[in-house]
Amino acid sequence: MLRTLGQLSAVNPGFNAHNVLNFGMSFPPSLTSEPPAALREHFRQITANLESVPGVEAASFLDAPLPMQGSDTVTFWREGEPKPPIENDMHWAFDLGVQPDYLKVLQIPLKQGRFFSE
Repeated sequence: MLRTLGQLSAVNPGFNAHNVLNFGMSFPPSLTSEPPAALREHFRQITANLESVPGVEAASFLDAPLPMQGSDTVTFWREGEPKPPIENDMHWAFDLGVQPDYLKVLQIPLKQGRFFSE
């Protein structure tokens, strides 16, 4: 087991977390009554302030666990299907929220498609 854990530490996880600062924030309760557009503008302003700090190359909010630290899931059912009686019988999806520069922050290369945009 120790040998396996040692080998796993050498595997490239697909992102670079070196020189990345992670911190949590909480917003005042008054923001919960704001319309979605106003909340997005608050996030954009905070991100712009962070990016203006000397030495900061990119910033992004993350509304999800960090890579390799679990996942947030939500349940749903498809339109036209009856809602299952218990949550475990519903469909599950990952619930992740990021800003456009998230992949740049973690230096995640684009393999196909396009980067996120506003």
